[in-house]
Amino acid sequence: MSESLEIFDLLPEELPLKRYGYQVFGHDNFENFRQLKRKFEGLLATRLSEFTAGKVSSLRAETYHQTIHENNLDHHAFIKRFRRDLPAEWLAEPYFQGLLKQASALVGKELRYYRNVLEFRVCRPNLSDNNP
Repeated sequence: MSESLEIFDLLPEELPLKRYGYQVFGHDNFENFRQLKRKFEGLLATRLSEFTAGKVSSLRAETYHQTIHENNLDHHAFIKRFRRDLPAEWLAEPYFQGLLKQASALVGKELRYYRNVLEFRVCRPNLSDNNP
């Protein structure tokens, strides 16, 4: 049996990770989250500015779907052009390191990020591609 299956089998039944295959964590340092959020918004704003030839040059994550709608942009074309990838070096950010530490503690094993890949997911309420 692979080590990953052994870890999974040893998890308590009441953990969402065992029951649903994922676990949601909160982070105990909100400032780390805010710093990462600003960095993420800056990256999305840069990509949107390039996508719209400067028409959209700023963005708040909370209003992404509104910005897309108000500027008559094709969300799918935007994602297709820039993909969902985020810079792998962001995994060294304190926010992501904190999440990794929490996940490792949950399963009692030292974990690492899979292939050092970091992606984002846009949830757009009340739209056909919403998948929170």
